[in-house]
This record gives sequence, structure tokens and C-alpha cells, in this order.
Amino acid sequence: MVLAALGDDRTEAQWASLLGSYDFGTPSSRVTRLASLGYRVDYKRFSLEELAAHLESNRYPIVFVRADLLPWADFGGFHALVLRAYPKIISR
Repeated sequence: MVLAALGDDRTEAQWASLLGSYDFGTPSSRVTRLASLGYRVDYKRFSLEELAAHLESNRYPIVFVRADLLPWADFGGFHALVLRAYPKIISR
């Protein structure tokens, strides 16, 4: 989990309780509850340019995508993915 990489080592059960998760998952809007823990949360639609700016600033946006577009997903609805920018490779 992204927050574990940042040193926030709550258990899955603690996160489920904090975010008000259900057995089948967590509604995407519940990500706003992270603000009460001191995380910066912008829950809205972003343009590609805005996402690119966040990635260039070494931020890791969590985006919600339709699961049926993922080749491995066997469920409908939405799934959370973390975006990460990869360094540009310069060839000579």
C-alpha cells in the first residue's frame, strides 16, 4: 500500500475501519477521510495536464479506473491505481 511506503503501517483491518470499507471494497469517495489523518486529498476529476504536473512534482496520485478495462480484473466497478512517473531514459 502506498501509505505503508510512506511509513504509515496501519493494518488492513485498521484501514478498513478508518475508511468505512465493506466486505466487497471501499467506495472511492472514502479516500477523503485520509485528510483527517493529515494527508492532502483532492478528490475530483483531473485533466491529463494536472495529473502530469503532480507526477512531475514527485507526487503519486491515486486514480480510479473502470475495472472492466483492466485485463486481469474479473469484476465490474472501479479500482484504485497509483500513478508513478518513470524517469526519462536518454539514449545516445
